[in-house]
Amino acid sequence: EAAEQEAARAKEVAEQEAAKQEAARAKEAAEREAARAKEVAEQEAARAKEVAAEQEAARAKEAAEQEAAREREAARAKEAAEREQEAAREKDAAERAAREKQAAEEAKKADDIDLTTLARDALGRPAPEVAKIEKPTHGIRPIEPIEPASSSSTMFRSALMSEDEEPATKPAGGSLFSMPDFGSVPKFAPPPKAKPGSILPPRKPEPELPKIFSKPVPSKPAPAPVAPPVAPPIAPPLAGKPLAPIAPPPTPGAPAAPLAPPSPSAAPVPAPDLGLDDGWGDLGDLTPPTPAPGKDD
Repeated sequence: EAAEQEAARAKEVAEQEAAKQEAARAKEAAEREAARAKEVAEQEAARAKEVAAEQEAARAKEAAEQEAAREREAARAKEAAEREQEAAREKDAAERAAREKQAAEEAKKADDIDLTTLARDALGRPAPEVAKIEKPTHGIRPIEPIEPASSSSTMFRSALMSEDEEPATKPAGGSLFSMPDFGSVPKFAPPPKAKPGSILPPRKPEPELPKIFSKPVPSKPAPAPVAPPVAPPIAPPLAGKPLAPIAPPPTPGAPAAPLAPPSPSAAPVPAPDLGLDDGWGDLGDLTPPTPAPGKDD
């Protein structure tokens, strides 16, 4: 019985181990399957994303091509409209020119005279015979009546008889609005020669003025009389101090000290003039100056 129990226990353990191994294998298989499914899903998503991007790019390209086609169609339509407008304008201008030309021709036919017929009539007219012309012996010669000529015939005859106009002469001098003559050779005047010396005009010498017109020298004024010195007042003597001796004042009648005689070599001193000086000195005592002879004398 123990052996059977041991065998049963071992069998049970073996079965448990087998179950565990089977569960582990199943789990691993499930994990592998899940990983494979996830990888496949990612690949499918990437492929779907690429397909969507390609489809979007194709749709954008198709839209751009359609827009370009529409622009080309609009440009062709615009060019066709412009060509039609230009053709219509040219047609209108041609019709207007044709109408103006026809109107001018009709006006010319209505107003003008056939110059060829007029010339033929003038050339086919017989000349008057000399014998039939009455020659008066005196008086005024009769004037044949002149048929009134139309303006067209007058213009025709004036055009035949007019002389060639004289060529226009060139103006002698240039004008502000005239074109220069490019065929002529310009003429230049030589520059003036520089002269040595100062460019200022020569200065005329000033005439010398006589001495009487010189500036007067004012005479020296006479010295003012000097007042005699005044002695200062004598202060009262102080008590207890002896008085100093005082010199007596000079007597008016006493003889003055003798003066030294002047030396003979010294110049005499002129006496002062106490009169008023007018500033002209001794000009009043002089004779008027003699005028100098002029250039015209």
